[in-house]
Amino acid sequence: MRPRQHPASLAQDGGAACSVVPGRPLWSVVHQVRILVVVFAVAVASGFGLGRVIPADDGSPGRQPVAAGSVPPTLPEPVHVVLAGDSVMAGLVPPVTAALESTGRVQVDFILTPAILRDPSVRFTWSQELAVLDPDLVVMFVGTWEDRAVPVDDGSSPTTQRPGATSSTLDPDDPRWGVRYRQEVVDPWLDLITAEGAKVLWIGAPPVGDAERSRFFDDLNEVFASLPRDWPSVTYLDPAPALGASGDDFAASLNLPDGTPVRLRQVDGLHLCPTGAQLLAEITLDEISAELRVPVATTWQDGTWREDQGLYPVEGCPSLVP
Repeated sequence: MRPRQHPASLAQDGGAACSVVPGRPLWSVVHQVRILVVVFAVAVASGFGLGRVIPADDGSPGRQPVAAGSVPPTLPEPVHVVLAGDSVMAGLVPPVTAALESTGRVQVDFILTPAILRDPSVRFTWSQELAVLDPDLVVMFVGTWEDRAVPVDDGSSPTTQRPGATSSTLDPDDPRWGVRYRQEVVDPWLDLITAEGAKVLWIGAPPVGDAERSRFFDDLNEVFASLPRDWPSVTYLDPAPALGASGDDFAASLNLPDGTPVRLRQVDGLHLCPTGAQLLAEITLDEISAELRVPVATTWQDGTWREDQGLYPVEGCPSLVP
């Protein structure tokens, strides 16, 4: 399908968020997915465990992934899933799309969203896009560009400041930042994307190769993990175990059962390699299937999506086998 772009949104981005994936332009990397681009002026997820059954509120058996070929009658067809996030999410889009759209029961759209939108005019643009797409589920995966100051609510000065911060803002080093970030940024965003009844699957920010950035992601994930307590329509997925991480440790690679090493993350310590994308897609698909009661294809793991050099360039994912 021909990609669609939103000129007004493109004009608000300085290009930084789109330049982090080497190779050909990002618009060419997601095949057979209609890409709606919402990019804006900015320099990227919280409550259930990996791969477990989520008990139903009424005491009945929990949510379970739906087998391919099983078509529950509870939702109109096609079920619509919107994937929203930064360039790390872009690496997750191809396997998730391949697994869902090949069943013929799910439509997937990717909206490039490097950070949660804060500007009211851009949020209005997003609301218009959502009105057209009318998703059943929005999958959020952001982190890298969330490192921005938020307004102070009590008139006091921040304990620390970064370039651009003022006496009326808090930067992420301030212990009050997380509370204000949720109040000023995340909760209003959820108001927007759930206004028409969509559910939200929020993927946390995984550990990365940069230790300081990983510590920020820990703080960010505390905010994301708190969301389901106040937002029944939101669930949280911790990506770390799927990506080979133990605790806060970063895992760039893992060994296959036969002992062969394979890369999970690109050499920049941030973006996904095909195997990392596959592993994260597996747990994401389990949750999508369980949440929406939709089937997932069984033969997507070795698809042609792995060969996309725009998303998974050889120089970013060099072989670990001599």
